[in-house]
Amino acid sequence: MKYNTQAGFTLLELMLVVAMIGLIAMFGASLGSGFLWRTDLSQAQYSTVVHLRYAQVLAHAAQDDSDWGVHIENNRLILFKGNDFETRDEESDEENDLGSVTVSDPIDVVYHKFSGIPYLSSSEITLTTNEETAVIQVNQEGTLTY
Repeated sequence: MKYNTQAGFTLLELMLVVAMIGLIAMFGASLGSGFLWRTDLSQAQYSTVVHLRYAQVLAHAAQDDSDWGVHIENNRLILFKGNDFETRDEESDEENDLGSVTVSDPIDVVYHKFSGIPYLSSSEITLTTNEETAVIQVNQEGTLTY
């Protein structure tokens, strides 16, 4: 007596497994991209806050006998020396990439030397990536709220 003992998967079983893997990959990719956008946004927010505080510290210490500020525009921010971004000392610039994060309007936050108080009475910085937004506010004393 001869038995046919072939083992394996049927075509239907293989198609079901491939379809399930495809569904898992599709949902995982959509959840993963949202996570990456939120991570980019929080990293850009953190970097902006750190640079604003650093500019304030440099101005308060009157580093190089100068005002210090931060210029923020799409995908980048620049820590600069001087009381105006246009007339700054470009050799002292420190540029930072914000990745996929954009800013609603380019903005400069400049701090007076010695006092560390910003020139503008208050500023609002809106960072955006995909559908997510983060707001950083600088009040008249230079306190940051985010």
